[in-house]
This record gives sequence, C-alpha cells and structure tokens, in this order.
Amino acid sequence: KTEKVTLDAKITDEHIKAAEAKLPKGVVTRLRNRAKDGVFETIEALDAAVTEEIGIYDEVKATIKDTLPAMKELATPKEPKAEAKEVGNEALFKAMVGMIAGKKTYEGVKSFHSLKEAYWKYKAAKGETITPFGSGLGMASDIIKEANHFDTFVSRADINEAVAGGDYTVLESITSSTFSVLLGTAMHKVFLDAYAEMVKNFGDWRKLVSHFVTVTDFKEYNFSRRGTYSTLPSVAQGGTYQPLTSPSEENVKVSVVKFGGTEDLTIEAIANDDLNALRRIPRDLALSAEYTRYKAIFDFFTANTGDGVTLDYGSANKLFSTGNKNKGTTALSSDELYAAWVAMKENTALSGAQEVFISPRYILVPSELMRIAGQMYTGEFELEPGTAGVMNVNPVKSLAEPIHVPYWTDANNWYLVADPTKHATIIFATMRDHEDPHLVTQDDPSVGSVFTADKITIKVRDIRDQDVLDHRSFYGEVVA
Repeated sequence: KTEKVTLDAKITDEHIKAAEAKLPKGVVTRLRNRAKDGVFETIEALDAAVTEEIGIYDEVKATIKDTLPAMKELATPKEPKAEAKEVGNEALFKAMVGMIAGKKTYEGVKSFHSLKEAYWKYKAAKGETITPFGSGLGMASDIIKEANHFDTFVSRADINEAVAGGDYTVLESITSSTFSVLLGTAMHKVFLDAYAEMVKNFGDWRKLVSHFVTVTDFKEYNFSRRGTYSTLPSVAQGGTYQPLTSPSEENVKVSVVKFGGTEDLTIEAIANDDLNALRRIPRDLALSAEYTRYKAIFDFFTANTGDGVTLDYGSANKLFSTGNKNKGTTALSSDELYAAWVAMKENTALSGAQEVFISPRYILVPSELMRIAGQMYTGEFELEPGTAGVMNVNPVKSLAEPIHVPYWTDANNWYLVADPTKHATIIFATMRDHEDPHLVTQDDPSVGSVFTADKITIKVRDIRDQDVLDHRSFYGEVVA
C-alpha cells in the first residue's frame, strides 16, 4: 500500500492562498482538501493544479460573458407585443374606403362587406343601437337620410384635404351625426385615387400647358402676352441712351366656371347590397372628369381652324390662320414637317419686328398618322420619295415628339406645339383648393330628387378655364 505524502501545511496554504483572488471560494476549498488528502506529492504538482483551475475558470468566465445577454433575454419574461389597432372614425374610414375601392383590406383594416354593415358599425361605434337584421329597405332608407349633404367646397374641406393626403387623425373630430362626412370623404378618397390612375392614361394634355394657375373666385382674370424690344441702337461716345419702345401687350382672359354632373345610388341598390353599383361611381366619374379636361385642351386644335386673326382663341375658332402665319394645308411628310419648322422659326413677335425663333417640341397626330410620325421621330433613314430602295438620312429625326390623340376623326390633319417650358402655349386655371375635380353628395336630403326618388345623388364638380396664350407656339396643317 502506498502512503499519502503530506506537504508542509504552511507552504501549501501560502500557494493556495495566492490563488484565492483568481478563483471562486468553492474551487479554493476543493484545492485545500485535495492537498490535505495528500493528492499533491510536490509543490510543483500543487502549482500546476492551481494554474489549471485558474485557466478553466477564466475560460468559463469568457464563455459566460459572451452568452450572458442572450441568456438574460431568454430568461426574462416578455410582455406580449401589443397589436396596432385602429379605433374610432379612422378605422371606420379605412374600412369604408376599402369597401368602395373593392379591396379586402385597406391599410391594415378589414373592409366592410356592404354599405349596410358600414352604417351599422358606424352607429355602434357612436353608442347607438340599431337592428342589423331588420328590414333591409328600412336601413337603406336611413342610410339615404344620413348619407347626403357632404360638400368639400362648402363645409368640410379641411377633413377632405387631410384624408386625401393620408392624414386620417382629423376624422376623430367628426360627431355622431356626420355619417355623410364619413361616406362622402371615403368616396372622394377613392375618386382621387382613381383620378390619379386616369391621369396616367389621359395626361398628355398636361405636356402642352405652359401656365398652371390658381384663382380665388369666379371673376375674370387677365393674363398678358408681350412682344419684344427692337434691336438695341448704338450709343455714340459721350452720347445719351435713348428710351426703347416698350413691347406691345395683348390680354388673355380666363374666368373659371363649374363643370360637372350627377350619378345616383338608389335605395334598391343599397337594400340589395349591390356593391358594384357603389364601386363604379367614383371610378366612372374620375374617368369622365379627366377625359373632359383632356378634350378641352385637344379640342383647341380641331375646333379652332377658321381663317383670320383673333386674340381670344377660346371663343373665336381662329387659332390657326394664314393671318397668324401658323397654318398650312399639306399632308404629313418629312419635307412638310421641315417646312412647318421653318415657318415657326420665322414667325415674328407681337412687337419688335423680330423673329422669336420658336421650335416645335411635339407633333399631335390622329391614329392614322401615328406610324409615320413615330418613324420620322426615331428613324435614322427615310425612303427617298419617288425612288425604289434609295435611302436618305432622316432630316427631321428627333425634331418633334409624337402625341397620339385617338379621338380625332380627321385622318389627315396634324399640328405642332412648342416647348411649354420655353414658350407660352396654354394657360390652365383652377379654383384654389379645387385643383383637381371633387366628389360631393346631394346638399339637402329633404328636398329634390333625394326626397322624391329615394336615392343618394353623387355629384362630380370641376372648376376651371383654359385658353391659348400665344398662337406663335402652334402650327396647324389643316389638310384640304
């Protein structure tokens, strides 16, 4: 049997005590017990054991340091994440917008399934009790009574403009008696979204307008087009500068007027939960509003073809005339496009007896001329007239960008328009806060068709005027 070797107790205690600052108390006690049991035969063996324990402990501490944050996160009970909930009129508004727009949800809120459901939940949110499963006709009648009398122009423009821009918090100020505002604002929001889509399809008219202005009332406003100064005369040494002749001016008059019409949502459609009848109204009226603006601009070209000179182009049908030096009668070709370009360049200013050097930016064509206009704009070469297979460099490449006007019925006429960013072309005036068309509902549910015919009358309204600013920015080929 091998006897245990006991080291000198004092020396052992000194070696272990030196490690107390680096080791936990339990590890130090274990080392002392092992020394008493004669596990270490030499001081070197004891020192090696102490060094090993310190190394293990340092490694454990490093591991704990790296994993402690994650361990604390796992060990700490978490509060359940509160779900964002829409409350009050904002939620009702979004649910109604989604319903009218034909979406299952709108900005995280589930859409209503019908106008009756919207009315019922609106009333419930206001603390009023109604029977959702009662007479469908009775509820439809109540809806009609409360759905009218919303006019963005007169009463709640602040609410309307806010939600049109995505700020729904203002809706919380609506009282329990304003279902008309909630429905009217939601319909107008859907109308504006649909209108923005229509602009993508019928927005070419905006390319031709040089001046978008807003006015504050229905009065007549004058906008001037000016001539130019004559060439500057020389001044002799020591001589006196002479006054120049001021440019002549002509006035263009605009006064905004109302355009619009109505559509009805009947009591039968509401009682039958006919959402298609409701959903088509804002979209169809948005299409009508934008197409009316579209035609108002492009009709300048097809209506104003009489010969003569006039200042008020919008009412006198004489935008293009030989007197204005902006009218031709030749079919579209590269030669004639070039000739029209020269004519625009050489036209003289209102006063000053000098050229204004206007170049065309756009060429307006019907469907029948779109192909040749596109080829002239992008093609590198063209077929020489009267030859077989002889190609010439295209002299009018990139001269005038084509704009297709599908509703024009004349297959031969075409028109040039200058760059609106450089020259005065068309002025388009709208009423302030009504730069875009608006959607409103019948003013008074107790009178008129609403009272006699049981329906919600929805009205689209556009307030605007437009006119040509300067005929020199246009050239028309009215082909005989």
